Amino acid sequence: MKKCIKILVFLLLPLSSFAQDQKHARWHILQGNISEAIAEYSQLAVKANGNGGVLAEYALALALGGMPENALMYLDRANLLGGGADFPFYAAQVLSLMCLDSIAAEFWTEAGKTPEWIAPKYKELSQNHKSGVHYIEPDSAYIRANNLAARGMFFQSIMLYRLVQIEVEGCNNEFLPYLSSSVVWENLSKYAKAAAELKKSISLIKAELKVLPDTTLQNALPAFENHLTELQGKAAETQKLMSKIDKLQQTFKPQAMFYAGGMYSNKVFSLNSRFGFFLANSLNAAFDFGLSGGEDMFFVNTGLSAYYRYKFLMGGTGFNANIGKGGSFNWRLSAGTSFLNKEGKRSTDIFFNLDIPFKKGTAAIFSISIGQSIYFGKRGDNK
Repeated sequence: MKKCIKILVFLLLPLSSFAQDQKHARWHILQGNISEAIAEYSQLAVKANGNGGVLAEYALALALGGMPENALMYLDRANLLGGGADFPFYAAQVLSLMCLDSIAAEFWTEAGKTPEWIAPKYKELSQNHKSGVHYIEPDSAYIRANNLAARGMFFQSIMLYRLVQIEVEGCNNEFLPYLSSSVVWENLSKYAKAAAELKKSISLIKAELKVLPDTTLQNALPAFENHLTELQGKAAETQKLMSKIDKLQQTFKPQAMFYAGGMYSNKVFSLNSRFGFFLANSLNAAFDFGLSGGEDMFFVNTGLSAYYRYKFLMGGTGFNANIGKGGSFNWRLSAGTSFLNKEGKRSTDIFFNLDIPFKKGTAAIFSISIGQSIYFGKRGDNK
């Protein structure tokens, strides 16, 4: 047994050390000690062993330290490893620090999820550490961007394509960086941006063909236009899917609730409790537990129930088993009122209940219950 404990401690110690080192590196970022943060993240990157989230944080540290090209390199590595749930935030911050705000907005906006550890400071850090990008000669930048894109290094290629687009405006073959950029955005599943880049490329091709006819370009144009239609269709489908996900997230915001109260009928008096979760803004499901007694009976009651709220009205149904002397298995129907306090954290509940026993020949029990519900956590409008 002792040997097993030693092995477990041996395995867990590196994990604990890694978490502490990551916490310390984050602390340096929050304190503005960017050089120290980069030094610590460089060690963490070696230990990360495929942890894309750590590499994305390292990319942010490098961008804050005025090393945008290195930051994009680690951002690409993080992306290839999956990046983690907070990757869109780190990608946007790195790009924003390079003054590529329009591109950054494709990954994350203020409405998106912000990692808790940096939420209070990221705006200040971004304002204090914007560095822009260094000038690169357009021809070599375009070649390098193509090579990087072919290797799946999409963030580095995006930056280079954008620089080329700015530098070659008004020149021959101006459409090329837009056409190539569209392919990269499509690989990143950003179909709306890919469509916009391809549309820009097509308009530039048409403008160029008016000045300098080119059979190859003229023949390729219908294929580009067909692909643009495909991208626009994918973008529309993605937008619909995201709208559904947003709606679902607004609807499904689990919040815990606890109810305690008493129930009285002409035969039985009981103390009841419910503990459960809201499955939607107005629908909750719970496990019920209580103690009941009266005349010559005493039993423990347990069960499952679900209630729906409409403003201050509530109704529900459930099943409960009364275990003990005089016990039974019942189907319960309830209806009543529930008055929330201003903060929406507590309510006073009054219900009229009808318990219908499954055992034939047993009379239904009509009762009234009064109690309080307490709500934990946040969700949508529960009024």
